[in-house]
Amino acid sequence: MSSELRALGWGDDFEQAFEAYVAPLSSEERARLTPVRVVGVQRQTFGVRGLHGEEEARLAGASRHAGTLTPAIGDWCVLDRAADGAGRILAVLPRRTTFARALGASEDTRRSQALRQQVIAANVDLVLIVTAPDADFDLERLERYVQAVQQSGARPVLVLNKADLHADTGWWVRQLGTLGPGLEIHVTLAESGQGLEGLRALLTKGVTLALIGSSGVGKSTLTNALLGRAAAPTGEVRASDQQGRHTTTSRTLYLVPGGGC
Repeated sequence: MSSELRALGWGDDFEQAFEAYVAPLSSEERARLTPVRVVGVQRQTFGVRGLHGEEEARLAGASRHAGTLTPAIGDWCVLDRAADGAGRILAVLPRRTTFARALGASEDTRRSQALRQQVIAANVDLVLIVTAPDADFDLERLERYVQAVQQSGARPVLVLNKADLHADTGWWVRQLGTLGPGLEIHVTLAESGQGLEGLRALLTKGVTLALIGSSGVGKSTLTNALLGRAAAPTGEVRASDQQGRHTTTSRTLYLVPGGGC
């Protein structure tokens, strides 16, 4: 198993699923297939990354027309590289974890009864639930986040960002502590790097970490701080109420220098 794939989160379970998929195929067919991970989702195409680096791929024709194959960010897929070099996604390998949202009634009526969830991200190991000590702090909402992450199979980690908003963040940390026994809590100031050592320690080789939270809590700033570069757009704070603006409208999987995704 290559170190390049392991860095992306590849493991024995995905290896076995891939081998089972290609086992019935001829040697010529197998030679065209390779495992890739979805690192970006566009309207008609997918950004994927594997042994050949990052490239663009589309769904195989039959799956695209039937609507039976819907890769999500983080999925491991079987890629068929045609003679012209174009990549076609043939299958999604079984997911280790699945973070999804339930479809509303109006959405569900347009789909089969079997498809009641929209997968937001797959194969995530850790989820940073980011909040801030400000007027938008909502313990009930954070509790729903914790439950959703646990149901996905990933481990939730609580992050109180923008620690400079108050001299003493103790009250907010105690509130976060009521969300469940054993939940890991980090207090950070992403702009200055304060408290990021603990988060970086979570990003070991092959671990996939996601960030969720309300608009303006600093998810993009945290992402950039962990990556060491300005990869995700950030917004200015509104002077009227000191709240951040919603800036990130897509999901992207990044390789973190030193390990992890």
